[in-house]
Order: sequence, then C-alpha cells, then structure tokens
Amino acid sequence: MKFTVISHAGLYVEHNDGSVLIDPWIVGSCYWRSWWNFPEVSIDPESLKPQHIYLTHIHWDHFHGPSLKKFSRNTSILIPRDRYDRMKRDLNSMGFTNVREIPDGSAYRLSEDFYLTPYLFGIFTDSAVVLSSRRVTMLNANDCKILGRPLQRLLADHPKIDFVFRSHSSANARLCHEYLDAPNEKLDDRERYMSSFCHFIKATQPTHAVPFASNHCHLHKDTFRFNDWIVSPIDVMDYYEKYRLSNQLAADLKIMLPGSQWDEDRGFDLVNPASFFDDRQSQIKEYRNRRTKTLSAFYAKEEKIGVTTKDMEKFFLPLFADLNRLFRFPFRGKTIYIKSINPGGGKSWKLDLWRKTISECDEAEFGNGNIQLIYPSLVLLWSLKLNMFSHAGISKRALYRAERRFMKFLIVFELYLKLREYEYLPLRTVLSPRSLACWFRRWRELLVFGRVFYLRFLGRHSMVEIEQQLLAVKQK
Repeated sequence: MKFTVISHAGLYVEHNDGSVLIDPWIVGSCYWRSWWNFPEVSIDPESLKPQHIYLTHIHWDHFHGPSLKKFSRNTSILIPRDRYDRMKRDLNSMGFTNVREIPDGSAYRLSEDFYLTPYLFGIFTDSAVVLSSRRVTMLNANDCKILGRPLQRLLADHPKIDFVFRSHSSANARLCHEYLDAPNEKLDDRERYMSSFCHFIKATQPTHAVPFASNHCHLHKDTFRFNDWIVSPIDVMDYYEKYRLSNQLAADLKIMLPGSQWDEDRGFDLVNPASFFDDRQSQIKEYRNRRTKTLSAFYAKEEKIGVTTKDMEKFFLPLFADLNRLFRFPFRGKTIYIKSINPGGGKSWKLDLWRKTISECDEAEFGNGNIQLIYPSLVLLWSLKLNMFSHAGISKRALYRAERRFMKFLIVFELYLKLREYEYLPLRTVLSPRSLACWFRRWRELLVFGRVFYLRFLGRHSMVEIEQQLLAVKQK
C-alpha cells in the first residue's frame, strides 16, 4: 500500500492496481474566499488518475465542487449512505453519473486485497473511513468525532490500526459567537482541539498518528485575523509529546504536509514542515499578496450583491411552516434580528418565530436587538439559496451576537437552520423508510446521543468532559 497527502484533507491511496482519492480540495479556495490550502497545493489534479473518489461529508473543504469538476464525470464517486440523499443529488446535479452510496460499516472492495469501509457518525453526519489490506490498516477520521460504542465497533472490526488521520483545529462557528454584554469574552480555545486529537489517539492506539484536515489559512480581509487561532501541526506535535509521556502512548506522531508520502516498502518521504511553519505569519502574508488579484475581484463582486425581503421570505416562511408550535414556543415574545452587510450598504430584518413573520427593520432597531445574526450579503444570499447556513459559520464570515441570557436561544435558532439544511424538517422525514433503515444500522449512535443528553443537561458536564468520557474506550 502507498498513500500521498494531497492537500488539507486530500489523501490519495494506492494498492494492487486500485486507487482512491479522498476529499480532494486541490484548486482555489472555499467558503467564499475565506479558506485556502496552507501550504499551497503544488499537485496538478490532472496528474491524478483515481479509479474512485470518496467524499466523507458535504462541507466544502471536503466536498469541493471546483476540484471535483477537474475529474471525468464518469469517475466512480463513493459516498456514505446517509439518512438522506443530498450528497448524491448534488453530485448528480454536477453531472457525475457513477455515484455509489456505501452503507455504514460495509466494506467496499476497491481492488484485490484493498477495501474501503465508511463509519458514519453524528446527527449532522460525517464519516470516518477505514482503508485496509491484509498488512496495513488506515483510519482517516478527518473531521469525524466518532466515539463511544460506534468507535468500539470500528476498533473491533479493525483491531490493529497502523495510521490514524484526524483534524486538530477549528472548523465550526464557535469563534464567531459574541456576548453583547461581554464582547471580549472568548467562547472557544485552541487547546480543546489538541486535547481532542490526543484523546482520540489514546483511544485508537495506532502505530502512527497524523495531524490532518486542518492545513488551511484565511486570506479574505474579513477573516485574516482568525489565522492566529488555527492550530498548526507543529502545535499538535508539541502538545502530543507531553501527552504521550504522561499517558505512556506508543503512537509516533508524523507531520505529513501536501506532497508527503508513505510506501509499504520504502517507508516515509516527508516534506519538511519547518519551511512553512517557522515563520508562518510571514508566509501567509506573502500568500495573500500572491492572491491579491483574485481577492480584489471577489471583493468587487461582493459589493454588487444584495439580499431582498423576497429572498428572505422564500427561505424563512417555509422554515416557519416546518416548525410546529412546540419548536416555536421557546421564542414566544423574542425577536431574531438578521443583518445583510456590504460596503454599499445592507438591510436588516426581524423574525418572529412564534407569529411566523418576517419584516424589514431599521438600523436603530437592529442595534437594540438582543439576538443578532450578521452576514456579508453574498454569504447570506448563498446560504438562503443553497440551504447551507452551517457553511456560513464554518467560513468564519458570519457573526452571531446575543446577550448572555439570550445566547441559548440564538444557538437553538442556529440548530433549526441546521435541521432544515440536513433535512430533518419537516419532522415526517425522520420516519421515511430510508431514514429508519439508516438509523437501524446506526443504533449505537442513538445510545451515544442519549448519554450525551444525560451528561450535558442532567449531569451538567461540559462537552469537552463528555468527549473525554466517551473516548475512554476499552484498551486493546
């Protein structure tokens, strides 16, 4: 077996005349010019001839349309079979005709003695994927936070793991949340990601641990400041070495940047990380300068984008209709304010979930609101039209503000947006034959969700503490 790290979360694996390319983000940027591969990718996508492409989940740094379009529309595309088929629909709309959904925990034969097995996890589904032969087993967990009984099942299926790949930095909206009455209080920290990485390595006990799916930077002017929050693989290595000693772990950590390889016969061929991370901030500034033309053109495009009340009504009125009285009751007497901003001006709206109404409001009323969501106009328009509001948070280009006592309502409103994006709304979709069949295979997750609910709301444990408990699997 042989594998090559292609990009941020891109992995190319070859064995016995079979090959699979996982999560190819190879060209350009994603999330509205916010995210860029760092280090830059030097591999020409046309030089890759994968027999299969596997996509772990639908987020754009893994499901990257411009990169996918570099490959033949007849390419075999493999995806996990989720409770809904949006990934397949989106791929079909791009012209891909050979899309296969693989059920959770089912081994798919890529070639002689070469298998791919997806393990789905989470309410808003991600997948970890195991690539295996008789002699080598690789667990590419990427962003998937699989734990508890589902992880125990994976480890029972694959008792000896040679490589574990896992993310180690923020790919969520936590940094974009702010208390209106305590604007300087941070709602996230960098250590939680390094700690999570280490706990996962302790749970899986591979021969080699690879920090993965977090090699990016931010070049857009709105998000450049977030580069200070990115956890680099060097940071992970330093943290892991201390953790390794205190926990007596055998796993060796390898930093594998784009272009790095491992071959079953020849071993590792690694790109030197020092040339990129010894002076990372200067490197990123130079990177931004090289992309000035692209970024400037995008800024000019953004200035021309506007959002209308009709655009808002087209999305939110059906959402209101899908939310029954029980869902809307917590928002009785509360108003959600949404602002669209661009250099040429913007608009603001107020949403009343209880009364199922939406209307424009002026700047003064918006400023006095105690639950505020702020989006660049282009980001808001795409989120409305594509039903992908979670991508706005991942991009770091949105801002979510609320008074401390109202933050829980803001988070619930974000949850409703995600429920619609992942097609849990209307609720009857949960009982579709496809959904029920999917959850029947994934019953272990339902037990995990129940335990998380108990520990979080009755035991009052933090999510960090809960993750540590659920990763304390039986050691091999």
